[in-house]
Amino acid sequence: AAAQLREGVTSRANILVAGGTSTGKTTLTNALLAEVAKTSDRVVLIEDTRELQCLTPNLVALRTKDGVATLSDLVRASLRLRPDRIPIGEVRGPEALDLLKAWGTGHPGGIGTIHAGSAIGALRRLEQLIQE
Repeated sequence: AAAQLREGVTSRANILVAGGTSTGKTTLTNALLAEVAKTSDRVVLIEDTRELQCLTPNLVALRTKDGVATLSDLVRASLRLRPDRIPIGEVRGPEALDLLKAWGTGHPGGIGTIHAGSAIGALRRLEQLIQE
């Protein structure tokens, strides 16, 4: 499984880490970001709570601020920063659509987390978030 995940990072697959509360989503995401850090990719990391770590010299970290910038705002703003990859801390709101558009239009290799009990549950949750 680890080799498949490494290959996913190398081939710039978009990876959505799904699980419940305290199941290791952030830990796995940080391990994936450690693999990203071995590349020369420009990484624009988006989150609302500082949890993710990517020790690449080409890192731009963006964080939300109440009343100033939402995750959706940051996803849209990240596109102007010439990102190679756009990882996000947790997908849980209207930023889901902006993120999928970014990942699907020239910025592959994204990594993010979502609360869901299974892979199909994660896709269903993503669909719900997009429709909200």
